[in-house]
Amino acid sequence: MVHHVLYFYIMICLAVIIFNLSYIIKQRFAQFHRPHFFDHWKKDAKH
Repeated sequence: MVHHVLYFYIMICLAVIIFNLSYIIKQRFAQFHRPHFFDHWKKDAKH
């Protein structure tokens, strides 16, 4: 049972890390690449 708990904890950690990395990448693209593109995407997401 301990192994199942460890695997579950590891999966959660990996999911959080991947989410943070994707968020950081989006922030960098928004800052350095095409901010207007992400602004339009955010506006569409709000509607």
